[in-house]
Amino acid sequence: MWFLNRTLTIRLPLDWFPLTYQLDFDVALRSIYPNNVEPNTTFSGHTRIVIRCRRSTDELRIHMKQLHLTYVTLKRLGSENNLISDWLMIGPSEFIVCRLRQRCIK
Repeated sequence: MWFLNRTLTIRLPLDWFPLTYQLDFDVALRSIYPNNVEPNTTFSGHTRIVIRCRRSTDELRIHMKQLHLTYVTLKRLGSENNLISDWLMIGPSEFIVCRLRQRCIK
């Protein structure tokens, strides 16, 4: 597989720069437990992040600590085409690594 020969660091690469975030979540508190034990909390939703490509690259990495991801899309502004060809969650580092259909050029 294309990602196995790559070394992932803890820090995100500088290839991409976030410009804006839009977070929409539905939170479900199931119950409150005694003795200050954390409640069983789940949430669902979606996030829209507008990012700028700062360096030529063919991948996008996002830190996904303790999140379950169902799909990822990356679109150029004004386009409906998804630029991501495939993606994989790297468990130990909690990154999602997305391979792009075409190289992002600064």
